[in-house]
Amino acid sequence: MVPSPTYLDDMNFDSDILIAGGGLNGLTLAIALRSAGFAVTIVDPQPVETRSSQDFDGRSYALSIGSQRVLHALGLWSDLAAKAQPILEIKVTDGRAGEGPSPLMLTFDHAEIEEGPMGFMVEDRHLRPLLLDAVKDAGLSHLAGKKVGDQVPDASGVTSQISTRKKLRTRVLVGCDGKTSSVAARAEELRRLIAHHRKRYYVDDDPDISDAEYDVLERELVEIEREHPDLM
Repeated sequence: MVPSPTYLDDMNFDSDILIAGGGLNGLTLAIALRSAGFAVTIVDPQPVETRSSQDFDGRSYALSIGSQRVLHALGLWSDLAAKAQPILEIKVTDGRAGEGPSPLMLTFDHAEIEEGPMGFMVEDRHLRPLLLDAVKDAGLSHLAGKKVGDQVPDASGVTSQISTRKKLRTRVLVGCDGKTSSVAARAEELRRLIAHHRKRYYVDDDPDISDAEYDVLERELVEIEREHPDLM
């Protein structure tokens, strides 16, 4: 049973957490946060029909044992286990195209660890529909076919533009939208602005914004990098 949201106690917020991106990471994070009692909204550029299509993505994923444990803790692994293949041996070598692999290699065997398989291979066509169904069952707000645009942070949260018509106010914004991440784009823009204003202040001795306005930019960047250390 999914608990009712317990953290959304301020009517000034539409959700506790906004997740930009409805891929595997975004969906899994949303389910985990919802199970902990947070009110979560997912904004996904892809329509649900595209995400759930059997031929949307032909890839398979190598899930680490840690990822498998996360899915188990969320109550999802039992429905996926029969469709997953255990990773019992891993070989790592080097080589060049047309020349074949090096005769030297590292071999990792699951028999050498206590946990059992080192991970599992799972096809996207099995994992993604499972996560989408779990999102629906949890009653999560899932805005498909929408994008997160401009973001305006303040001392207590962030207001995000959703496509062109709607704004959402949340306590936290999480970027799970990959290489086209609007959060990553905002971090890059902040770094550019901060570098510009530092030069104007320290080199040119001609600042064009106040100290308070500069501090707002730095605080926003620090918050994004704290939430997304991979962007640093």
